[in-house]
Amino acid sequence: MPALRTVVVNIGWLGAAQAVDYLLRAAIGILVARYLGVEQYGAFAPSLSLALMGAVFVDLGLRITIVRRGSAMPPTLGNTLALAAGAKLVLVVAVYAGLLALAALFGPGGEELLLTAVLAGGVFLGSFMELLTATLQSRERMAAFGGLTVGFRIVLLLAVLAVVLTGGGVVAVAAGYAAANVLGALLAAAVALPLPRDLKSEKADAGGFFREAFQFGVIGVLTAVFMQADIVMIRLLHSRPESGLYAAAFRLVALLYAVPMVVQAAVVPRLYAYGKDRERLGAAYGVLFRWSMAVSAVISGVVAAVAPLVIELVFGREFAGAAPAFAVLALGLWLHQTYYVCADVLAALGRLAWRAGVMAAGVALNIGLNLFAIPAYGAIGAAWTTLVSELFVLALLLAALQRVLPIPLLRYSLPALAAGAVAGSALFFLGSYLPAIAVLLLAGAVAPAAMGVLLATGHLRLGDVVRAKG
Repeated sequence: MPALRTVVVNIGWLGAAQAVDYLLRAAIGILVARYLGVEQYGAFAPSLSLALMGAVFVDLGLRITIVRRGSAMPPTLGNTLALAAGAKLVLVVAVYAGLLALAALFGPGGEELLLTAVLAGGVFLGSFMELLTATLQSRERMAAFGGLTVGFRIVLLLAVLAVVLTGGGVVAVAAGYAAANVLGALLAAAVALPLPRDLKSEKADAGGFFREAFQFGVIGVLTAVFMQADIVMIRLLHSRPESGLYAAAFRLVALLYAVPMVVQAAVVPRLYAYGKDRERLGAAYGVLFRWSMAVSAVISGVVAAVAPLVIELVFGREFAGAAPAFAVLALGLWLHQTYYVCADVLAALGRLAWRAGVMAAGVALNIGLNLFAIPAYGAIGAAWTTLVSELFVLALLLAALQRVLPIPLLRYSLPALAAGAVAGSALFFLGSYLPAIAVLLLAGAVAPAAMGVLLATGHLRLGDVVRAKG
């Protein structure tokens, strides 16, 4: 199958799967938040964030290294998977014990310690699913990859619904999450195993595999801390309600990351294949940057303008205090998305050390600012420190890439940012005069219209995809 056709088909499968997955994820997050309320959700969300951060430690770059090595050296895939599974088992035991010890020493204790224990146990065991789905991604079997993603989310939704319908408490919700994660791993094993004989015919270089995985692992850990630490810090430095409000805002804005990342997830194996071909990689980078910037900048402006309406509609009036933090986080969507484009291109170039150093600086800045902003301002303070830190990280990554794969940054960025700003400002202005339902309907029309303008003016070109083909 020609490279372009493969990418297009993969995008189609991933697009359909991700659309369903994110709808289900949204339904689960909203259901849990509304069911538990601000106070109880303020206990559940930090415990879930701790489990998710711990899950990155138990992965430590194993998943992405399977994708890279499986794409480049298919005959070693079986042995690579075996190495990764053994390492993960050791990491699960060590990290779980360490996480519970830290939670007992520094956390609030009591119910929240129990929540952390239950959630972390389920998430860690369920993370074996990621190793198995990585083998599918490396073979570009995106239909199976997407099917497993959706299947797991359906299992999780059913588990949460069972708790809600039986009137269970916050610990029961955590137990439902844990059980669904374990079932997801078993489902992945049934689909991804056994591997075809030709994919396990050669022995993998264990030393090289673990060195590469560790480099990615450091980056993954730093990224997870950058993304999840705010929720935990708000709980420790401020209060449960503020943590619940910020968690609601963060979980909702995280759903928006899916829109431009669907294409990116489909082309990551292709980027790695272009690692030694600067011309192809540069062309792909330019296309990804321009399109990701355009889509995410427009979404940023539109969603920030209707933040109060969206929060109240989705979570109810009890969570209305999350609207300011949600608006600020939405404004940073383009920063977050463009970061991932730059980070993946740096990974394809093998510049992992620079990427890790940049992320470490971003984590240090974010945590340092949080120590001052959260006690004084709570959720909105954490949102602003995240925005500032993301801008700082992106600036450093762009500076690094400009040295090796220069692109016209201003020409690729300014029209997209202007389109997002104009669309958001117009929507915000009209919101003062129109009913809420009319503003929300208008928001659904403004974003495609802004993208249409960028296409009509030539800033975006559909032909870019053809010229960047492999």
